[in-house]
Amino acid sequence: MPFEDDRGYTYEGTVQVGQFSVVKAESSTYKDGFVLTGAQGDQPLGVIQDGIVPHGSDVYAKGVYTGISNTAWPANSMPASPAGQKRTVRVRGRSQMIAAGAVARGDRLISANNLGQVASVVTLNLAGGTAIWVVAIADTACSNQGDVVYGDVNPHKETV
Repeated sequence: MPFEDDRGYTYEGTVQVGQFSVVKAESSTYKDGFVLTGAQGDQPLGVIQDGIVPHGSDVYAKGVYTGISNTAWPANSMPASPAGQKRTVRVRGRSQMIAAGAVARGDRLISANNLGQVASVVTLNLAGGTAIWVVAIADTACSNQGDVVYGDVNPHKETV
């Protein structure tokens, strides 16, 4: 039986966030705050289900989710700032994510970069004994950066 655990969190950042980006907890301003991951291996909160973009922006065009994560918030846009917006973050269950490169089904996925993308632990070829924060286990495969990969979100720490 499918199970998704979606929770509402408040965005603390100042840049755009693309749909299905990995986010992390940040509580500088809001007790329930989040921001985009900042680097490879950041501790994940989950996967945002709706992007944070100015009104009228397209995040999906011709079968591809546009790579707008970490893009500056445009001047004179509505709303004036992305900060303070509530969004749904999937903390458990099946979700789409944006890959930073090739992923095989069954690979453990970690945050890849400051764009909210995921990377395969196998592809990264991390040394044995390395502690990692897993975002999800891949349920589908993909080949290229920007491809959509499905995975079972279950943030946790483990050792390679």
